[in-house]
Amino acid sequence: MSLKNSDQLKHKFEVNKMAKNKIEVTDACIACGACVAASNNKFELDGDRAKPVSAEVDDADLEDYKKGAEACPVSAIIIKGMN
Repeated sequence: MSLKNSDQLKHKFEVNKMAKNKIEVTDACIACGACVAASNNKFELDGDRAKPVSAEVDDADLEDYKKGAEACPVSAIIIKGMN
């Protein structure tokens, strides 16, 4: 493998490692706070609905957001991979 190919593979790996994921809360949200409690405060209540602290997150924080989504009683949290 040439040095150029090696550098390209290394760059591709680093980009994938920092892949972003989009977090959305739909209108179905009832602002019960379950996502806030389950996600290590990655969500916050804003009036009559929850919102993610960050709309785009990398894979390092994704697990906490997944916990919030799983705790939602109305399945109002959507996580989309943006690879």
